[in-house]
Amino acid sequence: MDIKGTAWIAAFPTPNITVQIFRGDQPYTDQIPGEDTELAADKCPHEFDFLGRDIDCGFRLAKFSTADKLVLSDELALALCDAAAQTSRRVSWSFNYLQRAEMKGIISGKPYPIVTIDTIRCPTRRTALELENLILRRPDDVKPGPLGDFLRTFLKIEGLDTHSALFGEQAPDSYREFQRIWRGNIDEVRRRSDNEDTSADQAGADNGSDVLDDVQDLMDTMVSEARGRMPKTTLPDLP
Repeated sequence: MDIKGTAWIAAFPTPNITVQIFRGDQPYTDQIPGEDTELAADKCPHEFDFLGRDIDCGFRLAKFSTADKLVLSDELALALCDAAAQTSRRVSWSFNYLQRAEMKGIISGKPYPIVTIDTIRCPTRRTALELENLILRRPDDVKPGPLGDFLRTFLKIEGLDTHSALFGEQAPDSYREFQRIWRGNIDEVRRRSDNEDTSADQAGADNGSDVLDDVQDLMDTMVSEARGRMPKTTLPDLP
């Protein structure tokens, strides 16, 4: 039985998001997703849904897969090219480049480079493909070095991440932008909270003083009026 496959990378918490699937027997929570959500999704992915640009790209790429070719996203293909360049051993896979194709909703509909890995298992079918490539004067495979350089340049032009963090380099641009916005929001929330606390303290102090003064005035008035209504009496002389 033939099996077709597609492989791609999706980064979290940005530009993609993890959403928990709530069932009827589960209590709903409006808690903001955080690191606990990501860890839970790693442990039980069937209880979560994953949304975002990279997720959509993977499903769009699936239509180009065949039993003989595993389709890769450009980010994953670049990661594998870099991995191949960093090892002294010959890698067990070979890349094919199928030129570009338009995919709805991906990089605004502009043509997207389609990269695959050869998964042919039948020797006869492999021989036939090699002969066909010879007739058409097209290469059997592309080298990881030039392919990686092309994909890195393409991703940079389109403003897409290269997921270089997989190899110990700096975090992707989208994550650093996420950190900047997140920290800015935290600072703004703290500033507002401090301002509210300060305003509450000042209002309490001012209102408390006014209330005490008003209460004292009212008590003095009540005592004065009460004295005015009291009958004048003469106290007997004490022996």
